[in-house]
Amino acid sequence: MKFIYFIFITQPILIALIITLMIELTVLVFFKIKDYKIYLVMFITNCITNVSMNLSLELVSYEQDTLYLGFFEILVFIIEGIVLSYLLKNVRLGFLISFVANIASLVLGLILMPLIYHSV
Repeated sequence: MKFIYFIFITQPILIALIITLMIELTVLVFFKIKDYKIYLVMFITNCITNVSMNLSLELVSYEQDTLYLGFFEILVFIIEGIVLSYLLKNVRLGFLISFVANIASLVLGLILMPLIYHSV
């Protein structure tokens, strides 16, 4: 029974992570980021922030999801903005990329979420 619960929780989280990585790494391409190290660091950063956020959202009640989603999205935006600012040595560009990437993944995630959870 624990295995079924594990699959039920992890499959949507992994799907959400894959979608987020595809979107956010594509945003780096649109901003013409050429340094592969930035892609690698953002890949790792997204794995940590996205999985942490989605696991944390599993712990809150359905009624509180929107509040906590907003809180975690802002937190992720700030973390990724700091990381990008450091890597690019440009605060404005780092936070701009983080904002665009996180808005894009949030909007697409909200559109696809019903399909992801319905398919599980």
